Amino acid sequence: NAVEAEVYAPSMLFTGLVVWLVFHWSERSEQVGNEKYILLIAYLVGLALGVHLLNVLALPTVFMIIYYRRFPFTLVSFALLAVSGVLLTLMVYPGMVKG
Repeated sequence: NAVEAEVYAPSMLFTGLVVWLVFHWSERSEQVGNEKYILLIAYLVGLALGVHLLNVLALPTVFMIIYYRRFPFTLVSFALLAVSGVLLTLMVYPGMVKG
């Protein structure tokens, strides 16, 4: 059980930071220089993947918040985002798990 504690605590820290940063970005997305939050999110996700793959679960939330902050919500946009998310998962997941 000591090994689990070593992995899950930092993993949850990174996941929490990423989710908090995307909400922080969402509040400031109209301001100049908001791209630094997106870059920091990408960097933290990269670091988090070195700790545990559980952090991949935060990415759909991040993508949806970013997408719907930029574009209006419609049924077509939701369907396109869902289909593209499933296709991306099917392409990336085998390489992450087996590779």
